[in-house]
Amino acid sequence: MAPARELGIGHRYLRKTGTDMAEQVLAAVPAAAAEVLPSLDHNHRVLCERIVTKAASITRKMRDRLTGPVQ
Repeated sequence: MAPARELGIGHRYLRKTGTDMAEQVLAAVPAAAAEVLPSLDHNHRVLCERIVTKAASITRKMRDRLTGPVQ
């Protein structure tokens, strides 16, 4: 696993930490957005929903790049 070698850490540590962090982000971003959505007008609500979708996509891609796909 090249990223672990480049970072100078163990493969299992990178896989576990990357997966844990990704799961936390994937849960936290929609929760944070849900808190502010009621106070937003329509245009800002749409923007917020798009940001949540993009953040989730980026998080999954980085998780997969660092740790390999998670089933």
